[in-house]
Amino acid sequence: MADTTMPAIYKLPDELLLQITEHLRAREASNELQHLRKLCRVSKKLLPIAQEQLVAGAILHITCGCHPNVSAAVLLLRTLLDRPDLASKVKALRFSIVRRKIGALYKSKGFDLRKLREKCLAKLVEFNYDEGHPWWASLQNDLESAYGGVLLAILPNLDKLDFAAKDHHRGFPTVEPTSAFFGTSTAPDATVKALAKVENFIAADLSFLRDMAFTNLKIMDIKRIDIGTVLRLNGPNTLRGATQLEDLSLGVSIQFLDEDYLKDMQVCLGDVFAALGCTKLRRLDIMLGNDAYSLGAERDFCPDYLIKQFDVVASTLCELEIDLDHHEEGEEWSWFLNQCMKPITSLDKFPVLQRLKIPQEFLFIHPRHGPAIFPSNLPRSLQRLDIVAPDQNIVTWAGQFTTCKILDLPGFRTLCLQCREGLNRSKVEFSKNVSRVWSTLEMRLGIKSLVCDNADGEETSLTALYDGDPANRATDSDNDSDDDGEGWGDEDEDCDDDNVPPLMDVEVSEEELLVDGVD
Repeated sequence: MADTTMPAIYKLPDELLLQITEHLRAREASNELQHLRKLCRVSKKLLPIAQEQLVAGAILHITCGCHPNVSAAVLLLRTLLDRPDLASKVKALRFSIVRRKIGALYKSKGFDLRKLREKCLAKLVEFNYDEGHPWWASLQNDLESAYGGVLLAILPNLDKLDFAAKDHHRGFPTVEPTSAFFGTSTAPDATVKALAKVENFIAADLSFLRDMAFTNLKIMDIKRIDIGTVLRLNGPNTLRGATQLEDLSLGVSIQFLDEDYLKDMQVCLGDVFAALGCTKLRRLDIMLGNDAYSLGAERDFCPDYLIKQFDVVASTLCELEIDLDHHEEGEEWSWFLNQCMKPITSLDKFPVLQRLKIPQEFLFIHPRHGPAIFPSNLPRSLQRLDIVAPDQNIVTWAGQFTTCKILDLPGFRTLCLQCREGLNRSKVEFSKNVSRVWSTLEMRLGIKSLVCDNADGEETSLTALYDGDPANRATDSDNDSDDDGEGWGDEDEDCDDDNVPPLMDVEVSEEELLVDGVD
């Protein structure tokens, strides 16, 4: 007779329960593990099944530096040492840890660090380390980061690693993570072997790469690249494991736009690409940050010099994004953009570029005067262009798409204005009194024009905003009489070339750019 007191979910086979838990697994930093944790507390039957998925995507909670607590990485380490079978299940790991003595803190939180320390020291014996090794001493000293080192050494199937090792709870990540984890400047063989399969690597600095032997690295995100980072490099092909890299994100100091300073220091961002030896890069994401200049200082920043530092990887790039750190104030970025004096003069080194995201001031200062990048100078392969921090001049600049031949940009389909409140023109301002140019681009060239606020990422069609404004309907109906039956003007290549305004003519108005036969 069936047991009617048993909940229905307990009657399901373990295989089905495992599939249920897969849907609760964390796959990114914004989707942490609270749902699986709750499932673990339901019953003893569900605990081991949920635990397997819990550790598979170990996107661990990061405590506030002002209120330190027991590290989630240390809790995970305790679980894996109690259940060694789970270590091979860990596929993704994100954690933060500190190079500080935590004995008193953990005791105040009721955590028995002594038992964990004994198990970790036993692991070090398995790795052929004895009491004379600095890693052993670091564990004896209850250095939290040393426990993180043990965690890294017992994960043989890790695909994604994202960590921050700090020198203080409220400080920045250390530039010496290897010594924080292992007590020396050299990673142990056990860790090198365990991390060899990592495909996706995220860290604050490049230094951890010096001791690793990644063999399958495809994606990398380094949060901080400054002049000091480049000065510590040893030349081309000295950072191992990045030769197969396809996707690279870098947090880059605006110092790399200071041409005079870089030439004086004899360094450039290209040194990073050379050290990595990444000749197969398809996507490059640059997040600019100001870590060196006082607001209001007079500097000449050169976007053209920055773009030339990408030459070593430009030939393979399909996507290039250059953005402004969203955590810094709009006032600071206004100062920076006002100091950008030399826009990019050529994108010829990017023959296969399909998507470009870039600040407006990097392309042009005046919408019709060079040196600048105009629509006719964009890579022929380009499909989408995102303009960061646009102002009112973008309308005139975008109108020049109408003077390009269709064959110049055969696949170009999307132009998006990436706005930010408090920096140049906002999304709200672009959404009022919408220019006819956006409707023209879509109707006649098939180019969708969008506007977006980086606070929410929601994209809105500028054509829809234009068409939805009753004030524009009467104007459009008058202009329709000049078009043919399909709503197109004269498309003959030999049409009245005298009506096409010269791109460098400062007296040409936006309306003249949109007359029939030009737009």
